[in-house]
Amino acid sequence: MTTETGAGAFAQALAAMKRQGSSLLVVGSACGRSHLSACRRLLGEDGDGERRRVVVLTDGPPELDVRVPSGDREEGEFELFDRRPATRSVAAATTASPGLPPTLGTLEAEVRGTIDEFDAAADGLESAELRVCIDSLRPLLEGYDEDDVVSFLDGVIDATLDANGMCHAHLPVDPDNGVVERLKPLFDATIELRELHIPSENGETPRTATEQRWHLHEEDISTDWLPL
Repeated sequence: MTTETGAGAFAQALAAMKRQGSSLLVVGSACGRSHLSACRRLLGEDGDGERRRVVVLTDGPPELDVRVPSGDREEGEFELFDRRPATRSVAAATTASPGLPPTLGTLEAEVRGTIDEFDAAADGLESAELRVCIDSLRPLLEGYDEDDVVSFLDGVIDATLDANGMCHAHLPVDPDNGVVERLKPLFDATIELRELHIPSENGETPRTATEQRWHLHEEDISTDWLPL
């Protein structure tokens, strides 16, 4: 998508997704730092309006300060479900996180309950006020039947959309992986991430840049690679 018309259609589609709620699948075998940067943007950055955030962690370091500024993690505005196996919880370094439950229905019910509480406390959430992150789907796909993962995603996405919120889920695999194709129908869009290693020039230090490419499913719109 390089034409002015195409860019306009993409901008209009994004605006509609923000108004009505949306579900996004974030893929790419780029390093975790790239996924964290994307996560921060999708959860809403400083000065981006009123936000209530739900973060479901299943693996990797929490990096909460990267995802959500500490000032935006107040009770009633932020809820963390730390379900990483055999790790320390973020809240208390001496307490082990509970890990994944025997069934994903339990986790779905917990997330739904939090969304309901946020909605009730706000007397109805504004469009895009609710942001939900699942990071990542990989342990779920390894630990449960794929049908159970699909059911879990369906439930969480439905609850998010009912509140006009935005849900994104990370799956750090190549976009041509078969599981991406199977999960795509659950989401409004897929975001690909990739890293570019930029060599030193004129004495500058080599650096790594992250790029993103969006695919809007219903609209059949794909962007060029864009800076994250």
